[in-house]
Amino acid sequence: MALDRKWHALTALRPDIAILPEAAAPKVLERKGVELSDVSTCWVTKEGGSRNKGLLVAGFGDYSVQRIEEEERLYDIFLPVQVAGPVTFEMIAAWSFNHRSVGTDAPLHAALDRYAPMLERGALLAGDLNNNVLWDRGHPTRDFRGHVERLAALGHRSVYHDATGEAFGEEQAPTIYWRDRTENGPRYHIDFLFEPESWRAARERFEVGGFANWVGNKLSDHCPLICEWDEALLPQSLAEPIASTA
Repeated sequence: MALDRKWHALTALRPDIAILPEAAAPKVLERKGVELSDVSTCWVTKEGGSRNKGLLVAGFGDYSVQRIEEEERLYDIFLPVQVAGPVTFEMIAAWSFNHRSVGTDAPLHAALDRYAPMLERGALLAGDLNNNVLWDRGHPTRDFRGHVERLAALGHRSVYHDATGEAFGEEQAPTIYWRDRTENGPRYHIDFLFEPESWRAARERFEVGGFANWVGNKLSDHCPLICEWDEALLPQSLAEPIASTA
């Protein structure tokens, strides 16, 4: 929320691509003084949702983003985009509302059904999944571990868990400091980046933003996942041509 007040913190990271849940629509940001003339954007909100709160994907510098149009949108926020630039690839940005949806894990389950062909081609899946295997316990409709296993079968691994060697449910670095936003309060690992196997050798750096820089100074209750790959080592095209876009 209030991305216009935090834009400087994002651009200080010098991103090529940013996935930003709870962001206002680009025109709203521009009205509030955010300079987007050199930024490529795709934005979506829930059915009947607010123009002040949706899912934004932004491309900077040599990278641009274009929404992949769908015949029918999922009821949850998943935004498939084609990224063009030095490397062209597909990406599924996510801001999932598991705790607010019938069937609990239904949104991610539906997304994996819908986007399996893209994932098989090597699309990234990244964003706020609002989930963790810790919450599978005692909930017969929750199966985040099953979704992780399904992604593995599609050739994808969680960058965080691969980089740290930590098991799912035993994450030492939280991505959200929930409710009271204190370092020792409720905190969870609910944001994820799943990369295809073909990207692993190109990965140069991965980190989770620290509490002090993001939560302690009241920028957000979340800390960002930051990942860099060597463009020269990545497959040069992992996308199908876009037939129609919006």
